[in-house]
Amino acid sequence: MHLRLAVPSDARDIARVHVESWRVAYRGLVPQTYLDKLSVESREAFWMQTISTEACEVWVAEVDSALVGWIALGASRDDDATFDVGELQAIYLLPEYWAHGIGRALWRVACGRLLERGFSSAVVWVFADNARAIRFYRAAGFTLNSELEDSGDYDGMELKYARYEIILV
Repeated sequence: MHLRLAVPSDARDIARVHVESWRVAYRGLVPQTYLDKLSVESREAFWMQTISTEACEVWVAEVDSALVGWIALGASRDDDATFDVGELQAIYLLPEYWAHGIGRALWRVACGRLLERGFSSAVVWVFADNARAIRFYRAAGFTLNSELEDSGDYDGMELKYARYEIILV
């Protein structure tokens, strides 16, 4: 496994991992109609733009030169955040690479980068019913901070997000 900072040419592979992960991880949580509409092309444009900004830092994991996962981090986007709060904005792996230590390795890099950037704590938002992700975040040291009822519309379904927090220093 090799971890490195993402470059714009990674956008398509990051988008592919994003879409494939969502379709498996959120089956039964998010309406299938929503998952079916996800497209690598629309996510690619998003990731091309995101990777090119300084607001978000993206690291990728490669196995045998193939991009199999990624993590995005930056300053917290929460309205109540202070200057010293970072955010694990997202982490996704191809399903066949779940539970192989790649997510933990990506989190260790992100944690180090958040500290280097001067953040003393970090938050992550997760679907409140996403037991697999919650186990991962709790194992990493995150604790439940709050819940938000209004998460947005997913093809007519309102989902609840939970905010978890970790002290980095």
